Amino acid sequence: MDTVQTYLIYRCAELTLENNKKYFVVLSLSSNYSTYSYKTPIIRQGEIKRDYTGNYKYYEVQTGGETYSFNKPYAEVLIYMFTELNESTKDTFKELYIYDAKETINLYNDYIEKVY
Repeated sequence: MDTVQTYLIYRCAELTLENNKKYFVVLSLSSNYSTYSYKTPIIRQGEIKRDYTGNYKYYEVQTGGETYSFNKPYAEVLIYMFTELNESTKDTFKELYIYDAKETINLYNDYIEKVY
């Protein structure tokens, strides 16, 4: 599981507990990256100097114009939360993994950096 999906599952567990539920299943999950680029502004600085012959010359230095690219991850998830885990629930979601919200938080708690 990549970092984006780990954070997403952790957040799903938090939301499950915040909604007074105990379990959740992931009905759909997609994650990807958008690539962005940024080009630094071009700055020209110049000055007039007298050369060794006594003539004035204009000297220019140009900086900037570099392009930086970065990937921004994003993810979308659809979950179903519930309180009781009984045979009927297990049968309904037999093809999916049923997450215990508290166990999920305990499992990932040391890994997740709190940024919000």
